[in-house]
Amino acid sequence: MQWLIHGMEVILFGLIVRLIYSLTEAMKKDADEHVVLGNLSVNSVRKDPRCSCAPSESIKQLQMFWSTQVLEMRLNGFAPDILLHPSLFEHTLDYLQGAADATAEFFQCSDRQRLQMQCYLIVKGLGAPSHEDNDVSLIERAQSHRHTEMYVAGHCAAEQWLYSQEFPKECSLFNSINAWGLVA
Repeated sequence: MQWLIHGMEVILFGLIVRLIYSLTEAMKKDADEHVVLGNLSVNSVRKDPRCSCAPSESIKQLQMFWSTQVLEMRLNGFAPDILLHPSLFEHTLDYLQGAADATAEFFQCSDRQRLQMQCYLIVKGLGAPSHEDNDVSLIERAQSHRHTEMYVAGHCAAEQWLYSQEFPKECSLFNSINAWGLVA
């Protein structure tokens, strides 16, 4: 019985030695890759996201942007579901269209992808009911609402977000709503 225990100890010791050997080899290989890269950090080797429209990346950035907007509103005691109120809904749509357009420009998306991002933000981000005629109404709105202050604020905030993962506080949705007196 003791020979069995000693045999298991030897096998366990062998496995530990093999693990240590594998880890040192992996560390050497990793160190060699860093020598090849020179002084470049891993983050500086990243592919430029603006090379072409990456739908998943553009949607991801829009989701993060919208989440920061909603978080700011909640931290200031403003329930985001109030944005569906008729007095705020049109202004919020302008803001979201500006944000979607800035993202589409940044990622060099097609008009169809831009429209899909706008619909996504309105239905998923804002929680508005989905209609089959959303595409047509969004195209019509996009033509006539491009120069509203809310559109420009959304465009400015999203553009800044895409470059630095921060947005100017004066262009946030919460501050835009308050600054323009859209909430009584």
